[in-house]
Amino acid sequence: MVTIIEHNLRRSNKECSISVARKGFFALDLIKNNQFDITLIDIWLPDMNGLDVVARIKEINPETVCHVISSQNSNSYIDKAKMLGVEQYILKPFKHDQIMGIMDSTTTH
Repeated sequence: MVTIIEHNLRRSNKECSISVARKGFFALDLIKNNQFDITLIDIWLPDMNGLDVVARIKEINPETVCHVISSQNSNSYIDKAKMLGVEQYILKPFKHDQIMGIMDSTTTH
């Protein structure tokens, strides 16, 4: 899924830099050393919960807009995501147009 999202974003006509981290630890390392406007994070990462990653991102840079992808349609996850300031909680399966729409709406703010 990550590869498909990355491929589609790179194929789009958007002028943006894309970084991919397949583990929460690597994502946090990227966030500490770079400025990101938007993050797209899966809740189920191999090494940690994506909502924990969001919490750390918001501590490091509160201005970073975070979107979460999940197959968990649970109120507890959705409520925690909202509490952390997640912009959108995207349920799997999703369509490519949803991700592109999110990127369009976030970059036009």
